[in-house]
Amino acid sequence: MGNIAWSLCRELTRNKIFSLIVVFGVGLILLSIALSRLTLGDGAKLILDFGLSMMEIIGVLATLYIGSQILFQEISGRTVYLLFSKPLSRSAFILGKVLGFAIVLAAIIAFQAGMLGLILAFRAPEFLTGFFVLAVVFMYIKLVMLFAIVLFFSVFLSPMVTILATLGVYFIAHATYDIHDLAKLSGDVEFQVASRTLAVIFPNFEGLNIKNAIQFPGILPEDFLLVTLSTSALYLALVLVATVFLFERKTFEN
Repeated sequence: MGNIAWSLCRELTRNKIFSLIVVFGVGLILLSIALSRLTLGDGAKLILDFGLSMMEIIGVLATLYIGSQILFQEISGRTVYLLFSKPLSRSAFILGKVLGFAIVLAAIIAFQAGMLGLILAFRAPEFLTGFFVLAVVFMYIKLVMLFAIVLFFSVFLSPMVTILATLGVYFIAHATYDIHDLAKLSGDVEFQVASRTLAVIFPNFEGLNIKNAIQFPGILPEDFLLVTLSTSALYLALVLVATVFLFERKTFEN
């Protein structure tokens, strides 16, 4: 598993398209400074919101691109036959890919967060609290979960369909709160059951979005950290188990 993770780390660091995505993300963070000078409101808050949003958007694009290609390239390039001719289990292969991506993503997120933090240190140092770090960590957790979902779909779908399916999960996972609130207001029993079902099937990505807590930390309940981390870890584990289960039964035709 360690060799698979290290191999993916080296591959990603040499990938020009991936590097371009990262550089583009850094450029957008710097763009927030220019935009803050044009706004009539709180320019510092705009830097914070825009910077974190761009970090997530670029992270989502990188996750979709890499995750949808990993298995496809291994199979189309026939390297998968060589890998599994060695004493390598398929579960170690999947977990190694996730670990390798998580390591590279952690380095990129830390670099971008450091840049954004440096900007905030000059423009709005009051935002550099533990909640800023927590918001970045939650963003990282969300992207790792998204990568696991991409990998799950890529076991049995083509790269393009995988991207579309994962985007669907991403948007629904952000809307589960709103859907549940709308169902309660409607009074429709079937709608309420459907909303609760969506909340069970899809991850709570909106719960990992705590940008507003940086400025207003009192909005978070006391057990928020424990509940969010435990449910995210459980969902990630379930997706990985499902991915390994399907991949163990996947056949590769010569």
